[in-house]
Amino acid sequence: MAWAGNIGAGGDFGSQNTWPDGTTITNHGTGSSKRASNQGYNTSSSTGGDGGRVNLKDLTAQASNVVIIGIVIAKQKPRQVQSKSNPGTDRSVFGFTLRDSPVDFINASCWGSSEHVLALSNKFRIGEIVEIKNPQVQTKSHSEIEERCRPWTPSAFQLNVSERYSTLNLYDGWHAEPFGTLQHMPIRESSDYYTLGDVLANGRNLHGEHINLLTLVKKVGTPKDIVTKGGRETKRCEVSFFDETCSSFSMVIWDEEVIDLVQQWQAKETVIFAVDVVAKYDDFRNTMVASVDSKSIFIINPDTREAHSLYKFGQSSTADEESAEETKDSIDLQSIHDVYMVDELKAKMCDKQSVMMQSDYGIVYAFLSAYDLDGPTSAVLSMRCTSCHKRVDKETGTCLNSNCSAAITDQSQAILNYDLRVNLSDLSGTINGVYVGGYVAEQIIGKSAEEFSKCSEDELTGMKWQHLLERCKVYFKIQERPGIINGSSSFLKILQCGRAEPDEVLKNIKV
Repeated sequence: MAWAGNIGAGGDFGSQNTWPDGTTITNHGTGSSKRASNQGYNTSSSTGGDGGRVNLKDLTAQASNVVIIGIVIAKQKPRQVQSKSNPGTDRSVFGFTLRDSPVDFINASCWGSSEHVLALSNKFRIGEIVEIKNPQVQTKSHSEIEERCRPWTPSAFQLNVSERYSTLNLYDGWHAEPFGTLQHMPIRESSDYYTLGDVLANGRNLHGEHINLLTLVKKVGTPKDIVTKGGRETKRCEVSFFDETCSSFSMVIWDEEVIDLVQQWQAKETVIFAVDVVAKYDDFRNTMVASVDSKSIFIINPDTREAHSLYKFGQSSTADEESAEETKDSIDLQSIHDVYMVDELKAKMCDKQSVMMQSDYGIVYAFLSAYDLDGPTSAVLSMRCTSCHKRVDKETGTCLNSNCSAAITDQSQAILNYDLRVNLSDLSGTINGVYVGGYVAEQIIGKSAEEFSKCSEDELTGMKWQHLLERCKVYFKIQERPGIINGSSSFLKILQCGRAEPDEVLKNIKV
């Protein structure tokens, strides 16, 4: 990825000296000021070739005949509202957020007839650069609706783009390049976020709160058409995230503009700084999730130390991936007798000091409620270094583990390995994203990784349904995550998984 190498030896990252709320940045390197001056942002009132352009920082109340150029960092779909000037008639409107420097961004609204607003909305997407001519510059209202339904911005103003007096088009001038880097500059302090483990640990205490997350994309779900109880047609999409503290965390999206945006995200390749997403406790899943609303903004692959560190974590290893050399002889399974429910395991993983379990080993009788063998191959198989068993670069085939002796001597070799995640469920709850790899995955599936890669889609579907939604006897180990201080301190490692005998389940399960 182009951004992955942007942090130099001197510690440079980003280009802001202050954040949008005025807080001075304290954690960037000494070279940041020089780098900021080289970014190419023009702070004058106009730019050659862009006649009449005014930067957002130079806007004044009721300014007229101005030209605003910026990159769209948030956008909502059009909606209809009742006209105040013509009672009984409807007008259409949609909002978006425009940014033209590391510290300046503003909300805008486009008003007009349904046909005009829809056509205008279809002209651009989040991440594209637009040029607005002659918008109405208004002082921000600070009303309850403004605070509750629109992204926070540092500007004292807001823009109205009218059908009669204003124009909006994609920008095709000579000064587009500086705007592209704005997609990777955070709009909050780079350390102002919750880890996924922190969200799970806080639980219901965060329900309904707007929070920031720094996370890696694990899986982008397929958008689904939904008809609400009121007969309204809409779309729904779910994205799974992970980080050093949590192997799987869901975010639910109902806004079509954001659904379009996330289709560009790549599993284990895209780091997201999610600003003002809503934390919710999902009663059905019995766990915390996130949802997107009209205040949410997403910074893709942010150029910060924290984001680069998370990216490297996702590329080289994940804390709950077992070694490919794991064998059935690693532990005597006959010595494991203690049986637990899923809710007990989840509590244990959130609190390593819990005393509810007598040992780190146990048995759970659970259903495989997610077992996606016939999904994308990249979600089931991966290439691993034969020396350290960590991931290798997909393009170059070289090991990403800087401590691997084979990588240091440029002698690393790669093998195909299982890299599967499953959900375990019983009457007490569900554990999402449990890693299964190496010998254990081969044992469950009944084929080597090489044999699996050659199977047809029908064969994969058949293998999936041999275990999906079947009650299984799962031997596990609770293993501590190295280096994790806050949040989820441990994870579940499957030692063996096979179909459970009904009599054995009745004898051991807790009701």
